[in-house]
Amino acid sequence: MSKLVRQYVILRHVQSEGPHWDLMLDQGETLATWQLAADPAALAEKNSPAVIPARRIADHRRAYLTYEGPVSRGRGHVTRIDSGTYELTRQDQTGWGIRLNGILLKGDFWISPLDGQVEGKLQRVGG
Repeated sequence: MSKLVRQYVILRHVQSEGPHWDLMLDQGETLATWQLAADPAALAEKNSPAVIPARRIADHRRAYLTYEGPVSRGRGHVTRIDSGTYELTRQDQTGWGIRLNGILLKGDFWISPLDGQVEGKLQRVGG
């Protein structure tokens, strides 16, 4: 897999329905984005068995790599909880292997699915 290192960010997105977290991976022109149903801080421990429900959603603008504040059209407010760099270690039709080097999350993770129709997960892999 490519040794290209790119940026990522995790935003806590508070809306009237309650909070969720957005994992955004820099893909050049856009950010590949997954909506996480629970706080990914549960994955910070190296041997964490936690599995965070995830859903692939539409790509987002690169501005979200550094943005915090209100979301347009009254869609809530975002706050950055983690950021850093990532390396794509595996990519296939079932998901992506990513190596995160962030403030909160460091290590190898698996994120799936690749489309918004199937519920997936974010989990730590490889201990």
